[in-house]
Amino acid sequence: MRIRALMSAGAWLLMLTLAVPSLLAAEDAYDLRSVKWGMSREDVVKSEGKKPILDKDNMLVFKDTLFGNQIHVMYIFADSKLCKAMYFLADEHTNKNDYIDDYDVFKETLDSKYGTPKDSRVLWKNELYAKDKEFYGQAISLGYLEMISIWETPTTRIACVLDGENFNVQLKVIYDSKEFIDLLKKENEKKEKSKF
Repeated sequence: MRIRALMSAGAWLLMLTLAVPSLLAAEDAYDLRSVKWGMSREDVVKSEGKKPILDKDNMLVFKDTLFGNQIHVMYIFADSKLCKAMYFLADEHTNKNDYIDDYDVFKETLDSKYGTPKDSRVLWKNELYAKDKEFYGQAISLGYLEMISIWETPTTRIACVLDGENFNVQLKVIYDSKEFIDLLKKENEKKEKSKF
């Protein structure tokens, strides 16, 4: 009986030892969410498991929630390959300082996943409200203040950005594929040149 229990425990230990690396590899198999850079539109739609709210030109947009906030998840393709993705906060706040709280939550989450940012800045373009934290949200909405943090992985450049203008605030997380972002730049240049 004891030998059978030891064999059973040994079998479980062996299965666990084999399963953990494959589970960790599965997590690392994605560049973000459940997608990998270079995927096709069809593969991205399949990985999201729902229909996009926008399917236009080189872009797909999906609705989702993140920390209780409504967000839009945008995927951008060039040469039929996924090369960029963005999260946009879709919720609006009457108190513009609430966007700073959201930025802090997003940044802390990215810190915990990717480590200390490569760069993190608070940029004042106009210091009218710089001495009064109560008006920082207002300063962002006017384009006077911008907050940005940047991380890098072997395959991805990630930026969490809080900025605004014309009394609107935008919080976004931008993911750029290091391998495929040049495809998007070339495609955009080609579109611009075709306007002449």
